Amino acid sequence: MLRIGLGGPDRPSIRFLKEWPRGFYISPLVDNFDCELQRFLTERYFKDGAALFGRESPEELQTIREWARGYLDETSDDDVYLIAQYFVQRVRNYVHLQTLSEARIVHAISYGCEAHNGRVIDVELSRAKLRVIRRLSLLEYSEEVWGRDLGFPPFSIECICRIEGL
Repeated sequence: MLRIGLGGPDRPSIRFLKEWPRGFYISPLVDNFDCELQRFLTERYFKDGAALFGRESPEELQTIREWARGYLDETSDDDVYLIAQYFVQRVRNYVHLQTLSEARIVHAISYGCEAHNGRVIDVELSRAKLRVIRRLSLLEYSEEVWGRDLGFPPFSIECICRIEGL
């Protein structure tokens, strides 16, 4: 029998999340200080790869609701999916910006989302914004960053863009 592996844990994203001492902002609809919810999302999405190929089933979404300890009980599957995907997209794009910057790549281009395909990203300007974001409290993050177009993906809650260096 032939087995094909689709990769291992996303170690750069896991390291990135550990660098946020107060936790990484998830959504205004959950308790962002809940360490267990933070751990669950990190393990499920970056260690186990639950978001690969957008494969969240209704059961998977219900598990997120359960870990959110009542905060998402009245939230639709579509909205729970958006919360999880936006969390994953932000982490992966923030990590990728760091990697591009470390490789001294000046510009990147976005792809994956019709509204923003081909948008050119200034890597160093974006990295500077990330340094400011890292110093924000969770409340400040919710007010100044969550769901907003900061000049790099994700450009909105629905955005599925990724970036690649030019």
